[in-house]
Order: sequence, then structure tokens, then C-alpha cells
Amino acid sequence: MEGINIREINPADAEEIHRIDSICFPPDIAYSLPGFLSLLNHINEPGVSNIKGYIAETGSGTAGFIIARQPEHRRGRPTEIITIDILPEFRKKGYGEKLLRFMENHLLNNRCRYIYLEVAENNDPALKLYKKLGYKIAEKINAYYPGNIAAFLMIKRF
Repeated sequence: MEGINIREINPADAEEIHRIDSICFPPDIAYSLPGFLSLLNHINEPGVSNIKGYIAETGSGTAGFIIARQPEHRRGRPTEIITIDILPEFRKKGYGEKLLRFMENHLLNNRCRYIYLEVAENNDPALKLYKKLGYKIAEKINAYYPGNIAAFLMIKRF
């Protein structure tokens, strides 16, 4: 893995993360540009939820990003990993693990007690990563994704 710089996402990153999301997910799952703008406009904004995101940059470009939502007014409540996207050319090189661990450290410092996410049941590389990092399947959600693809709700407790 080449050198990596992880920094906070800001609203100016919306087009780049939309581009990455459009590569990583099919059109009926990927976020729209307005969807990302809406999320990013709430980064670090006090209120109901605190959106936090990090982007991983390398010498050869952006590798990927992660976005989470932590309830602001209820410290210790569950945090949702909204999305984690790694471009195909950077996969299986440790970037996803590094981004997820970076986010987990931030969340732990903000008194998060558990994290949850949804992952397609057929996304074997992501399932392998999440299990490696201690996420457990809590529930199977039938027809969660377009095409009647089920998802696993996965949880990690600290």
C-alpha cells in the first residue's frame, strides 16, 4: 500500500465522492450528487445527527471515502456507517480497513458504543473485511437492495 493521507471530507469534495460512488455502486444504489451535497452540508453541524466523513488520498489519487452518522444529542447511541467506497484499483490493499479503523477511532473518542451498517449478502470482500474487524451479522434483511438482493445488518460493539 502506498502512502495514504486521511482527511475530513468537506462540501467541496461532493463531486469527487459522487464520482467514486458512481463507480463503486450501480446507479440504483449509488447516491445522487444532490444526495451527497445534502449529507455533506450537515458535516459537523450541531443538531439531531452529526455527519462525519473521511477521504483517503494517495500519491496517485483518491482511493476512497467513508461517511457515518452519529446521533448528536444521544452520545453512546448507535452510529451508522452510511457508506464506505474504495475504487477498484485500490481494493484489497488495506485502504478500506485503514479508513474504517480511522472512523472507528473517531467514533470511540466521541463515546460511540456500537456501530451498525448494511451490506449486500453477496458482497463477499466487504463481508470478509467487516468480520475481520469484529462486526457481527445481527439480521438478514430480505430484498433490501434493488433486484431483491438481501442485506446483512452488521453490528460492532465496543
